[in-house]
Formats: sequence, structure tokens, C-alpha cells
Amino acid sequence: MRGGGGGGGLLSDYLKQAWNDTLHADNYFVSVKDFGAKGDGSTDDTAAFKTALASGKNVYIPVGIYIISETLYFKNQVIKGGGIAPLPSLGTILAISHSEPALKYDASAGYSMGGYLGGFFIDYGENKPDNYAGRKGIDLGDANQQAWPSQFIMENIIVRGAYFGLHDETGAFQYSMRNVLAINCWEGFRKFTGTTVLMDTCYALNCYQAYRLANARPPAIRCGSSGGTPASGARWFSVLRCLPCGPASWSKCSF
Repeated sequence: MRGGGGGGGLLSDYLKQAWNDTLHADNYFVSVKDFGAKGDGSTDDTAAFKTALASGKNVYIPVGIYIISETLYFKNQVIKGGGIAPLPSLGTILAISHSEPALKYDASAGYSMGGYLGGFFIDYGENKPDNYAGRKGIDLGDANQQAWPSQFIMENIIVRGAYFGLHDETGAFQYSMRNVLAINCWEGFRKFTGTTVLMDTCYALNCYQAYRLANARPPAIRCGSSGGTPASGARWFSVLRCLPCGPASWSKCSF
């Protein structure tokens, strides 16, 4: 809202200040900008992010474009961006300049409860990868990992140009993904093992393989996909040894 005569965005300024005050109330959140992040699309902000995450506090990432040159490790924290719009004035964009996981669960934290990721765009670039190269937008871990999060939420996230949008081969359980979009990824969503996993209104766009699930008991899936051509030997939806999903009960899985 603007006042008459071009008085400026007074309401907008007020809301920004109120939000800033809320973030810092009782040290509940820290902002990556508290640690020197610029978000200008040219400065490498990796060190600021690592310091913010290492604080153990919940982390806020204001709108802007942040160059990230190393994997960022998270624990059971709230990591919240300013939105998923692909514009630096409206969204939080993590421009990934390396070929390893963008965000990875820190297994040294052990089993943990709680945590939240949401409100940002993880961008490896617009091109679909033609080889593995380690690109994982959000990586909860591999099959041999002995610790993982639970009661965890991921929502309002876009991952573009990764090999895996979401990668989870751990026994992580009781977590949810809502409104997560994988664009131009080799494989949109992978979940092997675990229980009570919810994937709601997620979407794979122009991916070789949209969803690959195995030994997840029971997953609840209400998602979709479009565009692209499955790679050789791949299927849009690969669901193996999942309950209630399976040959006898496809109706319980809404794709």
C-alpha cells in the first residue's frame, strides 16, 4: 500500500520491521545476513550460511540470490526463506555453484525430532543433468546412514537442475513434503525405506523419472508430473514393496 503523492511503501516498511523484530525476538531466529550474507547474486555467501546453521538456531533467509559453493548441513532446525518466486525481489534463491548436495542432513546430529525447510528455490541451473555428479537438492542420506530426522516438514520448495530433487534412502519416518516442485531433474523424488511419509501436492516437471519409492510403509501420495521423457529403463512412477501401495491396491495411491 502506498500513500498519496508517492509517499512510499510505509505499510510495507512497517511489516518488514515487524517481521524482523519477530525473527529476533528471544533469539528464536537468526538471519543469514546477521553473518554477512549479501544475497546480491555475485557474492559467495557460503561462509555466512555455514556460520548461521552452525549456531544451532533457526535460520531465516531473506529474499535475494545467494551463491552457494559448498554443501550446507542442517540439523533439526527451522530454515525458512522469503518465498519461492524466481525473482530476487520476491523470492529466496540458492544459486548452487557446485555439483554436490545443496542441503544435507547432518548425520552427526544423530536421530532428531522436528525441523522445517521451506520457502526457497534451490537452483543448479536450468539444464537437466546428463550424469549423476552428486547433485541432490535436499539429501536426507544414504542407505548405510545410521541416523536421520523424524517429524520433519519440507514445503514450498523448488529444486531445479539436480540429479535428485529429494534424495532419501534412510529409514527417516513421519515426515511430510507439501508443495515441493522438482524441475529438470533426472529423478524428482526418491524415498527408500521408512514409514508414515506424506507427499502432498508435490510435482515433477520435465524429469526423466518423477517418483521412485521402495520399502516405504505406508506412504501417502497425492502428487503429479508432466513433461520430459523417461530415461531408458525408467518409469514415471516406480513403486516397489510399499504398503498400502502395490499391485493389489493402486487405488490407495493417488498420482
